[in-house]
Amino acid sequence: MPSNCLPAAHDERLEQKRKEMELADVILVAGRYVEATVREFYLHKAIARAPYGVDVGFWTPMPTEKQSESLRFIYAGTISVRKGVALLIDVWSKAGLRDADLTVVGSWELAEGKLRSLPVGIRWLPPCSSQALRDQYRESHVLVFPSYFDGFGLVLLEAMACGLPAIASEASIGPEIITSGCGFITSTGDLDRLVELLRWFDCHRDELPVMSRQARAQAKRCTWSNYRSSVLRALSKLV
Repeated sequence: MPSNCLPAAHDERLEQKRKEMELADVILVAGRYVEATVREFYLHKAIARAPYGVDVGFWTPMPTEKQSESLRFIYAGTISVRKGVALLIDVWSKAGLRDADLTVVGSWELAEGKLRSLPVGIRWLPPCSSQALRDQYRESHVLVFPSYFDGFGLVLLEAMACGLPAIASEASIGPEIITSGCGFITSTGDLDRLVELLRWFDCHRDELPVMSRQARAQAKRCTWSNYRSSVLRALSKLV
């Protein structure tokens, strides 16, 4: 699409979304953050929460104990400013961790110069299959998800089901699924707090096994069966 058509296409999509919202009898949302966002524009609309689920039979921890001496952080999703990855790169440089690395997995949408000048310890992997992503989770210790805006963040559930404690921004499902026993929540764009949390995990590596078990226990509470039940409850009020 020619670049001069992009603004028109964007406006058309926004108008379509506005009409969909106005016509809807009930709006299904995946969590509190999205609900609050919708409420800003549609104060009196009926809204029902239907959190997504995760296949804990597929997303499972490594069968044997991890042997890596390096502390491995991972991010998965689009590599973009909106997802907080540009911030995460700066955070990593400032944290100055030793015997640690960060893998970012997903479509690269930042400037090419960023990719060519990644700090030591960061590696980028392009989008991969679910099986390959599961392998990456299994080889990692902590998920970092610093998104500025996210409707849910399914990777949080997938990684936690694989036994990864998580650091997530408040602009995601993180506040509803991450407990103090399996991770931390941070304000969006808070570089210093993210640096502090990376360093916390660096200094508390011995707590990872317990946090890993608690992360999986939390993920197991989020099932697709619960999602379907939430949707059915919302729809039953309309008939």
